[in-house]
Amino acid sequence: MLHWLVWLVYPYTVAAVLGMGIVWKYDTPEYFGEMQRKSGLILNKTVKVLWLLTTVTGIGLIAFYRATDEFATMFGWLIGFLHFSPDMELLKHASLLLRIHLILLFTFLLFFSFTKYVSIVFKPIHLLQALSSGKGRRGNPARFPRV
Repeated sequence: MLHWLVWLVYPYTVAAVLGMGIVWKYDTPEYFGEMQRKSGLILNKTVKVLWLLTTVTGIGLIAFYRATDEFATMFGWLIGFLHFSPDMELLKHASLLLRIHLILLFTFLLFFSFTKYVSIVFKPIHLLQALSSGKGRRGNPARFPRV
C-alpha cells in the first residue's frame, strides 16, 4: 500500500499542484502581505535545501551508478509516468539512492510550486514566442517602405 502511495499517488499529486501553481499566479490582498513575506523566507530556504539535496543525489546517481541500468530504470518509469501507466515493478527493484532522489525531486517540485519563482517555467516559452514573432516582422519587406 505504501509503495502505491509513494510511487503513484504522490507524483501525480505533485504534478497537479505544480500545474495549478503555474496557472494560478495572482496577487494577494494587502493583509496577507506581511504573512507572505515571513513564510516566503522559510519557503525559499526550504526550496533551496531541497534543490541542493536533489542535485547531490543526482550527482551521486551519475557517479556511482554509471555502469548499472539505473538510468534506464528511471527513464522507463518516467515515460510510463507521462503515459499515465507507470511500471511499479521498476521502482521496487531500483536502488535506494534512486528512490531517495525521486522522492526529493517530487518534494522539491511540490514546494517550488508555491514560490514566486514558479513563473520561471514559462520563461523559455515566452522567449520562443518573442523570437518567432520578431522574425515574422523583420522578414516582411513590405512593412518597411524603401526611401
